[in-house]
Amino acid sequence: MPVPNATDSCTTTYESFTANRRRPLGWALVACALGVLQACSGGDALAPEAVGSAPQPAPQTGKLAAAQIHALSGDTVTLAGTQAVLGSHLPTALGSLRIQVDGVDARIVAQSPTRLEWQLPADAFPCAAPQTRRLSVSGQGISFEAPVLVHTARRLSLDPNSPAVELKAADATCIELSAPTERAYAKYLIAVVNPNPANTNSTPTTSHSNLKAAVAATEASPHLSLVVPPAPAPSASGAKASAASAIAVSNIGALQGTVPISIPVSGCSSSPVSQTRTAFTGTSIRILEDLSSPHAQKMDNELAAIGQEFDRTILPLIQQHFGNPLALDHATNRDRRITLVLTKTVNDSLPGTAAFVSACNFHPRRTFAASNEDEVIFVRVPAANERPSDWRRAMRATLVHETKHLASYAERIARGTGFEEPWLEEATARVAEELYARTFVTTGSGTALGYEETVACELRHCDERPLVMFKHFSALHDWLRNVDRVSALGASQLTAMHYASGWSFVRWVLDHSANERATLRALATGSHGSGFEGLALLTGMQPADMVTQWMSDLAANVEGAQAGDRASWNVAAVLRGMAQELPGAYDANPLRATRLSLGQTVTASQDVLPLSTRYIAVDGAHRTSQLLTLEPSAVAGQAGLRLVLRRIQ
Repeated sequence: MPVPNATDSCTTTYESFTANRRRPLGWALVACALGVLQACSGGDALAPEAVGSAPQPAPQTGKLAAAQIHALSGDTVTLAGTQAVLGSHLPTALGSLRIQVDGVDARIVAQSPTRLEWQLPADAFPCAAPQTRRLSVSGQGISFEAPVLVHTARRLSLDPNSPAVELKAADATCIELSAPTERAYAKYLIAVVNPNPANTNSTPTTSHSNLKAAVAATEASPHLSLVVPPAPAPSASGAKASAASAIAVSNIGALQGTVPISIPVSGCSSSPVSQTRTAFTGTSIRILEDLSSPHAQKMDNELAAIGQEFDRTILPLIQQHFGNPLALDHATNRDRRITLVLTKTVNDSLPGTAAFVSACNFHPRRTFAASNEDEVIFVRVPAANERPSDWRRAMRATLVHETKHLASYAERIARGTGFEEPWLEEATARVAEELYARTFVTTGSGTALGYEETVACELRHCDERPLVMFKHFSALHDWLRNVDRVSALGASQLTAMHYASGWSFVRWVLDHSANERATLRALATGSHGSGFEGLALLTGMQPADMVTQWMSDLAANVEGAQAGDRASWNVAAVLRGMAQELPGAYDANPLRATRLSLGQTVTASQDVLPLSTRYIAVDGAHRTSQLLTLEPSAVAGQAGLRLVLRRIQ
């Protein structure tokens, strides 16, 4: 029988009855009766009029509970970050509540009876140090206020072992470097990198005509000039003849006696002629000496030493890592030798030039009148007041450099892949010199070399060692002094600084490649194209990523960070050694950077040259957060800028 208006306490009495159901029947009936009376005696459950009546609805006990805010998910707010307001009985209709911080409206992104999620606009407040502001929530009878600490900057916390943080410029306009927990001395390096290439003025890939590469006579400051005349004329049938098939077979002279040699100093159509003699004939090289040289016929021992080293070391090194400079010998004079010509014409007509090669020598004279139809390297003769031994010491690495050019030109002409872009052609020739320098030390690529085992030995004349890496690091030193004033790569007019920056960049690429030798050979032969496009196809890395990471890693090492695990050179150690050995001529840290103390306003400019970087070094006791702002730029070509932050110490 139903019990009208019974309360939940009845349930308990029936449970009591159930607990006693194993007792004798009489006790059970008494317990049941007493339990029902006890449970229902406070109401009218036994009233006669309730018996058999229908159940009635429960009476209303009061109004709906009021909405309340209990807490915030946190008292720190970041721009464009999601925060939450926690409460109970909150309205769920969008637009029913309004959240503001110091009068700036926030956007409510999610709403439930217990939680409001919201965001401040990314531009709600200007870039500033963290500030306490007033949060307010209003609407639907709610009026709530609380203080919040607003961070307008992207917060970063770095330690010396942290990897570099790389951001797009659009995401780095306002950055807050959190103070380390130890509140100790800290040094940060900030790099604003423009990885966008400038106009590289690359050599047309359809032309295999005259490409003249000159290396400056001042051995610490080499220079390259590039001259590209029109391609060979089409054949009579109207079809363009291939470069290899168009080359005639001709002997230009015997291996003994006087040999006239054309010196294409002004192009491939006409050139002066030097009368030379054969000073040395080796397995893979013959050396011709200008009879008008001040030291003619007085330096045969030095020339023999050069020739023997070429046969023993230089040519095998180039063939193993780059390609064969004699790849077209079957179509030229078939003597299976490189011809090295010492000529006074280089001294007189190309002042400041140490050596050059010309690709017009791979073509027949009917195409280019100045062609020697031979693989030729032209070098300056020693000056009248220059000792032949000093000349040889400086020229040995130059011979490696020019032989690499011959290998690249010969391989690319034979394969029809077109010439390499000048900056990258020179950079890889500098790598060839570096590999030659490594033959004098016991460690190979992948081991970070320092000063004592390399440049120091070159300067101190250890074991007859030539000048090689001293040239590289002298020019690198000058480039670091001007790092934000010149484009590091791809310039149309190459200088010694471009030689150095190009070498450093390619060395970084090689250090991060799976197979150094295969990468160099692909670059030399053009199997993957030319320039940045070829590098991207070869390495699988985007050019902008390569440039950004290289510039960051190099500067970090110069500033005192340890060379990376893959680095072949400890650049900082070499520069320190040069500064100690030659005080006044070199700086231990030549990096051109804005240098500030922690606590000062740090503002970086986005006005950066293509393929260049602006550096900021900030150090001191890091006790409070440090703010960094990146100014917008009105200069064209600044899209795609990167900002890289790294803690050095």
